[in-house]
Amino acid sequence: MTCTEEYKEHIESTFHAFCKVVIRNATINAARTRSRRYKREISLEYLTNEKHYLNISCYEGHRYAFEIHQYT
Repeated sequence: MTCTEEYKEHIESTFHAFCKVVIRNATINAARTRSRRYKREISLEYLTNEKHYLNISCYEGHRYAFEIHQYT
């Protein structure tokens, strides 16, 4: 089967269009994920400044203990 130059260009342009759609949808999904995470996260600065009784203790290098309202 021989492919004409016109058919090759059609396949190439179809593939490019598909790639653009995939990249666009990946961008939208990443933005949605970032937005959901941002809405759910609470900063440590907020917890320490807003009198939520957050105590942070450092033990042996990189181990941390968080205590909020006497719960560890």
